[in-house]
Amino acid sequence: MDHKLEQLRQTAPVIENRVGLALTVERLQQQVNAIGLERDVRSALESNIQKDTDRFNLSLETESGGDKLGIKLHFINQGSSFDFPGYDVTLLHHTPIAHRQINGVDTRELDHRMKNADWYYSIAESQEKLINGFKNSEAIELDLRLLSRNEQGTILAAQLWNNHVPLNTIAKPDFIAAIEAAHDLYPKSSFPADIKISQAHEILKAQYQEQQLNRERPSIRPEYAFCENEKKNHMTSKAETPAKETKHKHRRRLQ
Repeated sequence: MDHKLEQLRQTAPVIENRVGLALTVERLQQQVNAIGLERDVRSALESNIQKDTDRFNLSLETESGGDKLGIKLHFINQGSSFDFPGYDVTLLHHTPIAHRQINGVDTRELDHRMKNADWYYSIAESQEKLINGFKNSEAIELDLRLLSRNEQGTILAAQLWNNHVPLNTIAKPDFIAAIEAAHDLYPKSSFPADIKISQAHEILKAQYQEQQLNRERPSIRPEYAFCENEKKNHMTSKAETPAKETKHKHRRRLQ
């Protein structure tokens, strides 16, 4: 009897820890769902919490208003438990491609192939479509890898992928994710956990559109700005001169 009691005493903390972990995971999952992200991240949460780390991030992609978004969820250990303070959003917008030949890859031809590829081949009804889709995606990824070996091609590889590959089809290759992490290719901003992803998307998209408008507005060089000011001053002085002459003439008549 004493032996069984000792076993129960030893297993009690383990059970308590498991219950506490399960409650923490469920609480964090609900907080993630609250921002409008209907994605089950329980398994990833549990494995990261068990690593006994101070903080960790979970990266994934979703859609909002027809736009692809990169989401990075932040989790911080507050001492007694983990918290979800906020997240980063990256707007993976469509980018016009300046086509060229790089490392033997014709980007225009690759762009066309990616546009017409069947990215949903994994759920194809026939074995033939499944095999062809897989082969095409493998060939496309190989060409993207060739592009990424060149400094200019590196950027194009990531842009082509995000332009054409739909979410929830095939996993983004690690080298594409690494390119995105190393280069500031897309607008990104941080948001607290009380802001929904749909709101964050609208804010980020508005900022991006404003930046695009500012870039498209013709800028006036300093010397031209000086000329414009001189022109305005000249026009003002010309407008004032007739008024002064009229006053002088009026005075002479009175005299």
